[in-house]
Amino acid sequence: MPSGQGSRLLAVEFFRAPAPVYDVAGRPGAPTATLGARCPDASLGSTFVVNMVLPAADGVYQLVMYYGILADERSGAAKLLKRFCSGSDAFRNARFKLIPSVEVGSWFVKKAVGSRPAILGKAVKQRFSKGKGYFEVDVDCNSSPAAGRVVSLVKSYAKSLVVDLAFVIEAQPASNPNSNPNPNPNPNGWVTGGSTADYRLCRGNPN
Repeated sequence: MPSGQGSRLLAVEFFRAPAPVYDVAGRPGAPTATLGARCPDASLGSTFVVNMVLPAADGVYQLVMYYGILADERSGAAKLLKRFCSGSDAFRNARFKLIPSVEVGSWFVKKAVGSRPAILGKAVKQRFSKGKGYFEVDVDCNSSPAAGRVVSLVKSYAKSLVVDLAFVIEAQPASNPNSNPNPNPNPNGWVTGGSTADYRLCRGNPN
């Protein structure tokens, strides 16, 4: 099942660089240290950062999303998030999922982007880094020719395009005799396995 309101989109950066910037949340001037003030009604436990590295004619574009993880999240989904942040790269690459949806755009772009969930680690290279109070996933779209072509197509329609991106840490069956070997989607379309729930990074407007 999806997590509850355990996360909140607090900030977004978009910039161009001559070469990919990794561990972007730890660089001088990053908004990481000031994010707590953006959710005064809740206690910010940590920050989960998704850094999308996109192809550009000269260098790269970077779309960086900062999600605040609320400190009072105690669900099975939150336990999965903790395992993800402390696990191996193989564990992370097998579970970090993107679900795209073109909300406003031409039929051609909607067809090219699609809406099928994709485990990113199977298609593109990812890097992972940690710092004080944050965990970052760097998604290098330049590492896949197919992904690069889709991104280039989307950029050509950018002035008349709205794309909704959902990021999910996928729950998978626990490796014990009592786990369900064939997890089924729940009515909301999110996959569950055993007693673990998917962790969904919520979508919304940064303050």
